[in-house]
Amino acid sequence: MTTPAPTDDLIQALNLDDPATLSDFDMLARAACMLTGAANAFVSFADSTRLWPASALAARSSHKPLEQAYCSALLAGDEDNLVSRDVRQDPRTRAITRQPGDTGIVAYAGALLRTEDGRKLGTLCVTDTVQRDFDTAQVELLNGLARQVMNLVALRAAKRELTDALATMTELARTDALTGLLNRAAWHEEAGTLHRLVQRQAGALTLVMLDLDHFKRINDSHGHAAGDAVLREVGRLLRSELRTTDRVGRIGGEEFAIAMPFTTAQAAASRIERLRERIAAQPVAHGTQGGQRIAVTVSGGVAPWREGDRTLEAALRRADAALYRAKASGRNRVLVEEARSSGALQAA
Repeated sequence: MTTPAPTDDLIQALNLDDPATLSDFDMLARAACMLTGAANAFVSFADSTRLWPASALAARSSHKPLEQAYCSALLAGDEDNLVSRDVRQDPRTRAITRQPGDTGIVAYAGALLRTEDGRKLGTLCVTDTVQRDFDTAQVELLNGLARQVMNLVALRAAKRELTDALATMTELARTDALTGLLNRAAWHEEAGTLHRLVQRQAGALTLVMLDLDHFKRINDSHGHAAGDAVLREVGRLLRSELRTTDRVGRIGGEEFAIAMPFTTAQAAASRIERLRERIAAQPVAHGTQGGQRIAVTVSGGVAPWREGDRTLEAALRRADAALYRAKASGRNRVLVEEARSSGALQAA
């Protein structure tokens, strides 16, 4: 029974643009030439309609129609090998020589590239422009090299999976699971990086502390599931309303911190005030079919990172002090830190 050719998605997953992998394929192809005495060797991968040469010397776009390739006869058959002394006289390949893609190949020997579950990915083949016989030992060596190609494919796939898994684990270690924002440690790290960047360019960095008003009351009245829904929604609004250059983190139960690069305190306060207004205007839907509507407000404190601040905590303490004043003066408001000479400033 003929195994169908793999899908285009499978070819994409092979990452044929990776230079290191292509160089390794070329090395195995050269080994095939040396072991068989043939003039040329190719590692190629196929989907249902096309054949790609997997070589560092070939352009990624240099695929050809599968029906114009001698490998198509091997891929369409039930055997793991196709060996032909002269493809012009071989009934399995005679028709292919009349295709526009004919390149003067006479002798051909190919080995299938199969996955462990039997899917056909392509071929490792050797060719020559003269009639040539390939003995049993040479065909077995060709099969062994084909297995090495597949071992390399599996190794590269495992490496990609490991790299992706590590990236996912790293992201999870830096992300607050409930809101999708940075967690406390990751936010401190990225805020520090932003500060160093801003310093080199003599720009401004402003820090913001936000706190949900009466969050305990929400948990007590509606349950912790409702409280989680509120936190998720606030996190979503923070991500959607702030710039991609801003760094937002959940640094406590209902506390959020924001680092805003190249932004003055007053500009930051105006932006956070608009965010505060949007949060207050959108009760959070919760419960069966969103039937429960929970009113939510936030208070905020804003402080610039001053030249005399030696640590992130120094600026955060001033933003926290402004937040405390916002809470003490009635909540649901954003205040800038008290200026040294003119007292409190409230964002417009």
